[in-house]
Amino acid sequence: GVRASTGVRGGPDFDDNDQGWGDLDLAAKITLELGPFTVAPYAWGRLPTGEPAVEDLAELNYGVAGTFSILSSYLSFHGNLAGLQRETGLSALRYRLGLAFCPWASDSFLVRVFAYADGIEYEGSGDGDLDAEFGLQVILFETLTAEVGAGMRIIDGDQVDDSLKRQLRGIDPTALQRHIEGEGAFTVHLAIGTAF
Repeated sequence: GVRASTGVRGGPDFDDNDQGWGDLDLAAKITLELGPFTVAPYAWGRLPTGEPAVEDLAELNYGVAGTFSILSSYLSFHGNLAGLQRETGLSALRYRLGLAFCPWASDSFLVRVFAYADGIEYEGSGDGDLDAEFGLQVILFETLTAEVGAGMRIIDGDQVDDSLKRQLRGIDPTALQRHIEGEGAFTVHLAIGTAF
């Protein structure tokens, strides 16, 4: 599926947007099963239809997601590659690589553990961001889902300067301190959903 957890620069500041109706998101995906491979081209866009108090931008994401499953789908490897266009002129390439393992699965209960590298490369700037994410997902009766996860910013394109590059080349362990202490360096998420 599509996940957009890596923050994207060039976006609005949502700190004060806690009231009013928001934007319209539209998405489409086609899933093709080819033996142990699943390939899914997708697109989703955001139309800035929110109230004037809701800062918003038009956005289009398009790409393909792929999964390779083995061991009766108890172990799967995932990859996403997508383009991003935003009305500010920002263009970027998103990528996501990871794996998921099911230590327990029955007709009514499934537990999945996952880990991903989630990145974005900005066109024309020669830098990007890279996050590491991991978590646990539970699916009940094939309709109810609950997920908890955490992430850490490994590379922050806004923080990489010549001084940091020199420190990293010299393997200076203090070089990453700005990344670990910076705003948005760690994330935690909790999701609950249902499928019809």
